[in-house]
Amino acid sequence: MFGISQNGIVRVNRGDSFELPIILLVGDSIDHKTYELSDSDTLYIGIMEPNQPFECALIRKKFTKDNLDEDGNISVRFWPEDT
Repeated sequence: MFGISQNGIVRVNRGDSFELPIILLVGDSIDHKTYELSDSDTLYIGIMEPNQPFECALIRKKFTKDNLDEDGNISVRFWPEDT
């Protein structure tokens, strides 16, 4: 089972796998557009305990332009060994 609460708390059962689509936006909530990763961009995603820095993330993933799907988005996959 997987879920994200309104305040950003992620809940996952140990041993589960799941996938999250990541759409990068630039701008504000009213006037925004999709950001496309360039060759020099790197996206880091981390799952941390509350009030911890990225360096202490329990799970860290790194993405580049090579990880984009056909729509220009990134799918973050978490495997049983991640959870």
